Amino acid sequence: MWTADPRRARGFTFLEMTVTLLITALGALLAERAVSTTQRADLFLAAVHRATERGSRLSYEVRDMVSSSRRIFGDDATGTSYLDALDLSSAPRASGTRLPNVDELALLEPDLPGAPRTGNVLLMAREAEPAMCVADPATGRRRFIDTYRFVCVYPTVSARRLVAGQPLAWDLVLWRSRPFPSLPQIQAISDATERARVVADLVEHFDLNMAWDPAQAAEAAFCALASNGTIALTPESNPLIGEDAQGSPGPRLVYAGMQLAETDPAIAGRQALFSVDDPGTWTPHGFEVKVVGPSGARKVGLRIVVEAPAGPGALTTAVPTTVLASARDL
Repeated sequence: MWTADPRRARGFTFLEMTVTLLITALGALLAERAVSTTQRADLFLAAVHRATERGSRLSYEVRDMVSSSRRIFGDDATGTSYLDALDLSSAPRASGTRLPNVDELALLEPDLPGAPRTGNVLLMAREAEPAMCVADPATGRRRFIDTYRFVCVYPTVSARRLVAGQPLAWDLVLWRSRPFPSLPQIQAISDATERARVVADLVEHFDLNMAWDPAQAAEAAFCALASNGTIALTPESNPLIGEDAQGSPGPRLVYAGMQLAETDPAIAGRQALFSVDDPGTWTPHGFEVKVVGPSGARKVGLRIVVEAPAGPGALTTAVPTTVLASARDL
């Protein structure tokens, strides 16, 4: 009968088992670390891609708006009067935001120390679809009346916190007003009967009951139109520029899980490009607007820094996008 050699059937010693378990545990730990590192890298790269795509798309959308604008408002009495007249109740401006100070002689470069020019609110007037009004029903004569919309791009503080330990997320809003027909163009209609018919058509068929004079400050620029064809003799002293609820894009970042990145001069990518303000007093908070050049050849620098969370933790990435635009004022 065959009998196994007991010396060969003794199994593993405790030391051998311990070493085997240690090697297995170390291998598992290294594999887990490798998988975890790869996952974090994938999440980070995905966040970079999302922030880059969103920032680029948003920057070029705003640039195209600027390029086709008819007037850009700066931080002066006129610009402030229009900014204050906007109905931004759906997404209020963040505290401390400001219009840029238009400098007709400066270059599109960082501000000079002690002379802030950069803002983080962009307000402009753009042409909308003209209104084709019936001036003479008997002959079918029609007149095209130009219309304008106000567009405002600005930061707002949302009600969401995207990253644990951070404040509420800042969003970037694209706001559009209802259209306003050109008051000077209406007043230039010499035939009183035709003018009255055009005014009545604007009110009854286009729901445009307020005309705008681009040459005036807000408190003297808007006159009411009536369905009987008359124009108010005095302008609205306290106008309210209403939002077009259907055509206003609204906040563009937080709904997609991203936010404006807080400006930090010590971190690359979060640093301001145009502003040299003391961070203790004012920062652009991820959105910069600088406007230079004469009215016939404006140059506008836009910088948007989008921050995206890279997973469920506190890791994020901030991606800046800078574009330049040209515009001509009315």
